[in-house]
Parts: sequence; C-alpha cells; structure tokens
Amino acid sequence: MRLSPSFWLLTMAFATGTAAQDIKVEARQTYTITARNPTPHAHENVLVQVKLPPAVKSDHLLLLDRTGEPALSLAFQMHNSVLTTMVSFEPNQTRELAAVWSKTPVNLPQPQPQTSAELTDGSCRFGNDLVRFEMTSRGGSEANGMAIAMRGEADEHASGLGGLYLVIGEEIGFPRASNVELEIIEQGVLMTAVRASAAVEVGQRSFTVTRTLTINADERSIGDEVLVKGAAADLKDLLIGVRLPEFPAATWAEHPQDGFMYVAGPDAADANAIGFGVAFDPKGFVRVIDLPREHPGRAIVLRPHPFGGGVRSRQRLAAFSQDDPQVQSFDQFEQEMQRVARRAVFMPQVRMERKARLILQ
Repeated sequence: MRLSPSFWLLTMAFATGTAAQDIKVEARQTYTITARNPTPHAHENVLVQVKLPPAVKSDHLLLLDRTGEPALSLAFQMHNSVLTTMVSFEPNQTRELAAVWSKTPVNLPQPQPQTSAELTDGSCRFGNDLVRFEMTSRGGSEANGMAIAMRGEADEHASGLGGLYLVIGEEIGFPRASNVELEIIEQGVLMTAVRASAAVEVGQRSFTVTRTLTINADERSIGDEVLVKGAAADLKDLLIGVRLPEFPAATWAEHPQDGFMYVAGPDAADANAIGFGVAFDPKGFVRVIDLPREHPGRAIVLRPHPFGGGVRSRQRLAAFSQDDPQVQSFDQFEQEMQRVARRAVFMPQVRMERKARLILQ
C-alpha cells in the first residue's frame, strides 16, 4: 500500500516485546536503508549504522523493518546524527529498512537500555546482560592500561584480555596505565562504545594510540578498533600485538588460518573454568610472540592498514566464565570463537536512499 504524508500505521515494538499499536506519523521524509549480508553464513545481532541529516531528531523518527510482512518497528539509538540499529541476517539475506522522519514526535514505548558503561575512580566498566568488562588506568607505569578485566557478578575473575602492544622488529611498547585516558563515547539501548587513548614509545619512536571498544546487546564479544598515529616513516613497519594472558593448567589453541586464538583453563583464584579469545582477519596475522615476564602471556601480532592519517587494526575479543549461562565448557567456547571469527571479518553492505514517500509492500 502507498501511504500519504499523514497516515496511521499499525506497528509492533519489535525489540521491546510490547503489544502492537496504532502509531500516527506525519511523514516529512523517508530514508530507505538496504543492508545486505554477502556471506553464506548467518549473523545475529549485527549493528547497522547510517548518517542522517543533523535536523533529524530521534524523537521524530520511526524505524521500520520492511523485510517481512507486516512491517515491524525496530529499536534504535542516535549519536551525532548517526542512527544505529541491530538486525540479524540469514545467509546471503538482504534486509530492507525505512527511517521515517516525522513532522511531529513519534510516541513509541521507550525500550530499556541493554548496554551500559560507567567511569569511576580511574576505571571504565561496560557490558550488557551477558558479560561485563572493566578497563582501568590504575596500576602504575608498568601495567598495561588497555588490558581488560572480565567481571563476574561480584568479583573480578581475571585480567589481561586484549592487552595492547606496539611491535617494531624486536622492540615492544605498550600504553602505561598511568598515561591512559578513558572516556565513554556513546551508550544507548543497543550499543555502548568506550575509548582509551595514550602516548606510547617504542624505542626512540613516539606514537599516539586510540582504542575504541564497542559492545552491543545480546552479544558476548567486543568490537575492538585500534588506531595508531605517528611519523609516516615510523608507521611503515609498525605491527599491533593483542595479548592473551597466561595462567596455570591453561590450554592454548591456535587457529590462525580460521582467524582466532584462545586460552582456556581453570582460574588460579577459584578453579573456575575461564577462557579468553581474540578473533581477527587471517590475512592480517603475522606471528605469535612471548611477552616479557612482567606481562605473562603471549601476543597475537597483526598487521594494521592505513587509515585516517595513521594505521588501524580491527579485531574482536571474547571471554567466558563457568557461570556463563550459555557457554559452560571449553568445547562450547571454541564453537563460540568460530562464530566470533566469522563476525570479526563481517561487515554488512549498507546503502541509503531518500524517498519522496513511504511504500510498504
């Protein structure tokens, strides 16, 4: 059916589970968003983002999923005019969305936030209903200020997931905790992003490192983006290392051709099963190195790509503990890492068009 600029539309709050209801929308403009999964694998809970004009405000916006029938409203959040929503893809599926900019406020129920972050006493805690993490700038000059601790309901299980290192030849540098600045970039219904930045020296060379960690609803892995800036000559041979910690009786599993590695075993503190993993693009894998004694563990060394006046590396981090309701064994964690590895190299193909009027098939 074709809808005039002022219409009543039967919708359902898809992400909140609330009942179907009539929503009045006086459409000013409609943006058609096509998101395509070009891979033969299914992908769940994928963030889709588009840039809207600055005049578009979230309380005047209705986001519809037109892939099936009837059209369903989707939860979303906006930050700096970037609309973020979350969808799941079947293999090779194309999702059709429509962002309707209304002349008047759209009275949709407000869903409960499913991600969060807080800054307290030099630490940044963030997570969702499945996992909680913490990054801290405490610990002095010898601690890695961009390492991540996985947190249980009460106490910290273990630290050191994803500690960051810059590697040039045989020289290694890392962001010292006392120099790291932490901030919350965005937090909302579906996604939270936090950022750590610091100056890092490798030998006589100086760099600025910015690390952005993103976690979305219903997903236990973290999107990890590392941007390094410095003199062009110094960036030429720079590699990025991502640490996996070492603990007693742990099993180290390497699958570089499949784009993931992990360490799993009993935690020395309470003998609970825990695991930490890193997923990456296999094309960027270089080698694995042993870290200095004061940072027990190994680093997965990756080759970054030029980006934004520096070099950038993207990967995903994952963890589990014995109290996880869905991943409770090492075999299940390996299966989870296989999924995360596919997710690490997946990016939906997104296109947006402005339409004069909304058409629902």
